[in-house]
Amino acid sequence: MSEYKYKALQGMLEHNIKAGVFSNKLPSIRAMAKNRQVSMSTVQKAYEGLELLGLIQARPKQGYFICEYNELDYGSGYQRIVVDELDEQQVLLTLNDENLVPLSATAPSSVLNNHRLLSQLHNKSFDKSMYQFRVKDDVQGGAQLRQTISQFLWRQDHVISPENIHIISGRREGLVSALTASGALGNTVAVESPTSFYFQSVIMRLCKNIIEIPMQTRFINELQLLDQAHKAYGFSTYLVNPSFNDPTGRVLSYSDKCALLAWAEQNAVTIIEYDRSELYFGTNKPVSLAQLASGFPKLSLISIQGFFDTVSTRICLGFAICINTGQVFAQAKHTLTEEPNLHTQNVINELICSGNYEKLLCQLRNKLRENYHCTLKIFEANLPNYITFLPVQGGPCCWFFTAEKSSSDIWQLLINEGVAIAPGAMFGSNDKFEHYCRITFALPWNPDLAIALKKFCQVY
Repeated sequence: MSEYKYKALQGMLEHNIKAGVFSNKLPSIRAMAKNRQVSMSTVQKAYEGLELLGLIQARPKQGYFICEYNELDYGSGYQRIVVDELDEQQVLLTLNDENLVPLSATAPSSVLNNHRLLSQLHNKSFDKSMYQFRVKDDVQGGAQLRQTISQFLWRQDHVISPENIHIISGRREGLVSALTASGALGNTVAVESPTSFYFQSVIMRLCKNIIEIPMQTRFINELQLLDQAHKAYGFSTYLVNPSFNDPTGRVLSYSDKCALLAWAEQNAVTIIEYDRSELYFGTNKPVSLAQLASGFPKLSLISIQGFFDTVSTRICLGFAICINTGQVFAQAKHTLTEEPNLHTQNVINELICSGNYEKLLCQLRNKLRENYHCTLKIFEANLPNYITFLPVQGGPCCWFFTAEKSSSDIWQLLINEGVAIAPGAMFGSNDKFEHYCRITFALPWNPDLAIALKKFCQVY
């Protein structure tokens, strides 16, 4: 009951802050508790939730103050990119040098050490018959695992048939298969901008033209840009990361997601969703596009999830939910990929069936929330006031506007200090994100990580 009260109070205060009811400072915890007739611990939890959202800031012995929030500007026009070359030297260096603290990485599962659990499941799940010859090629993935995932989703109020689930050997294989299935391979694809390096690195190599749709403060404006670009270039595929976008952390609202799906259905555009909604650590889990797809019977959608995010960076397995795209997706997988590793499928199946996966997800969210709070404290103590970053409710990263400083210059300064960040150029074409950068808080928390975050703040 107390949990419900704190969530209700947090939601009410969030609405009031955005409506301008509170423009400078919130009432003290004691005053709020008396006014709303709740306990002080309930108010404390609600205020902590508002801090997590970046709406308020605690100042010792002064109280809780409303944060100033500046919208970031990514431009107001779509852009067509003709693919030439992608320089990944900086990226590869930051991800593969053991002497650097990789604030550039986004591997949220790394905050937990699941080695022992996975080793136990590895031994328990071994099937001696897996190496026997089989005439049937389970290109869609094992029937048992697909059934297990279907039941897991059902427990989250997401009803999806096992026939619509395809097991994939990681996110990149899923994206390549999805691009092939949607007809975008070697052709034109549209993508929200900025977009994840995961998307960017694949489509820059496999698609001839990329139409970048810059994010807008009001999603209706973004949808208008998408529609204009579609009329100009006639693309048939749109890539989107609607829940905890990498790098910005943006979460589209329920109504915005429905508007996007309605537009895609009307224009016969296939949506490829990278679904990271399991990484929420705020009040509520965002709904995925795949969950909303049942309300759009003619919609074509492929939603990709990876256990890389939630279980281990060593687990090269995930799944794709295919809505009106199952046959072409299966054909693409059969042509381009190998059958997903049978033993890894058995391990994940046992992980979910045992109930350990849901426990692991709770632990992951709690640890991400804890890391984020610790990171915010470092920012509050060390980050200059003129540096803007977007608060998040989930996901593994923070997106910064670096003001007058080039993120490439900041990258070089920090490399010399033993710290790697992700410069803005990784998330779009040309140099339009040169004054942005991304860092992660989703790494094992230790003194080295805390020092690296302080060095990031002090480089300005």
